[in-house]
Amino acid sequence: VFRESMAGEPGAVVGIDMGTNNCCGYARLGDRPPELVLSLCGGRLTPSAVAYTDTKVLVGEPAVQQQQSNPCRTFVEAKRLLGVPYSDQLAKTSRKHWAFGVLRPEPDEGPGPRLGVFHRGDLLRLTPQDLYTVLLAEMRRAIREHLGPGVGVGAVVVTVPAHFGHPQRKLTI
Repeated sequence: VFRESMAGEPGAVVGIDMGTNNCCGYARLGDRPPELVLSLCGGRLTPSAVAYTDTKVLVGEPAVQQQQSNPCRTFVEAKRLLGVPYSDQLAKTSRKHWAFGVLRPEPDEGPGPRLGVFHRGDLLRLTPQDLYTVLLAEMRRAIREHLGPGVGVGAVVVTVPAHFGHPQRKLTI
């Protein structure tokens, strides 16, 4: 997804920390030291939050800013459910504390919980990976803006929390 360097050019090396609460990125171009990639709102960190309104998907700071007025459609800490079966104790405990809907998976959906949200008149049954993908796309946009036109990405490193097991690591990849 990120290999966009120009022919013959190594491109930037990018590191992304996809944290449970916040994400951040660094980019290194050539021999220069790594630089912090600011969020698209200018912050040092991008909150790991995704919100759905009737018409838009908000990521990071905009999602957090409207969380109080839209708690059932604002997802925070959903990364905790990555690779966790719906029946797992962590899923049971977590869903008691969240305003958004954690749904039992349908038989054809696999064991993981689904996160229910109404968006544009439809009920979406999102996986934690779906939200992770939205966050990663936001980080990608911030990195592309930071690097500027014509600068490609030669390599990307995405962190995986130390406590993640093999299923969560595989889903992160």
